[in-house]
Amino acid sequence: MFHLKQLFKMALQNLFLPLIYRLYARRPVQEGRILFADAHHDQIPFSMQGVYEKLKNRQPELFICDFGRLSYLAMIRYLFRFMKAYATAQTVFICDYYLPVASCKKRPETTVLQLWHSCGLMKKIAYDARDDIPKHYHGDMYGNYTWLTLSADICVDVHARALRLPRERIRATGISRTDYYFDEEWNARCIRRFYEAHPQAEGKKVALWAPTFRGNAAHPSLAGLSEFRQAAAELGEDW
Repeated sequence: MFHLKQLFKMALQNLFLPLIYRLYARRPVQEGRILFADAHHDQIPFSMQGVYEKLKNRQPELFICDFGRLSYLAMIRYLFRFMKAYATAQTVFICDYYLPVASCKKRPETTVLQLWHSCGLMKKIAYDARDDIPKHYHGDMYGNYTWLTLSADICVDVHARALRLPRERIRATGISRTDYYFDEEWNARCIRRFYEAHPQAEGKKVALWAPTFRGNAAHPSLAGLSEFRQAAAELGEDW
């Protein structure tokens, strides 16, 4: 079954999606047409929510869904709609790996902005990782990125190598999802909601464990749980 799924994905990526794109790319780019696309969430991801809020008065189109929850027929319909829109879009925002954007060489009039979802350098990714890119994949996974935004200058060279992307197309602007931390009202609202949900934390120190996954995103694994539990057991009653 796994190999059948891989063959299905390869056929979509190498035949179906490029065909749809080339068909509709004969039309002129629609000035002001903006797309937000993601394949890992059912709602607009936090990593692009701030940018969406700034642009929503320009009526951007949302292509947000969790591919893992779609039937094959529903996925084909979704991909057809996206490629048709992608072919004439002026600007496309993504914040994670998104294969439809990479399925064929985009037209130069379209700008693809990758609002990278991750801060810092927590692990090896993309071509630097052992199993991030499927072995059978032969396309240019990141070549269509016009701009990639990152959290800091120290990340640029590493991501340029891992994504095989020219350094001049990477900008250490800070990432969209952290803009909220500079909003005093948003911070106050989050703190209030936290203590409403966890009243037992009132007056105590709070430790947050926020691990990232290991392995392929489709089959992630968690590392460090036993060490975390050991550390938690050694904390005092004031935590």
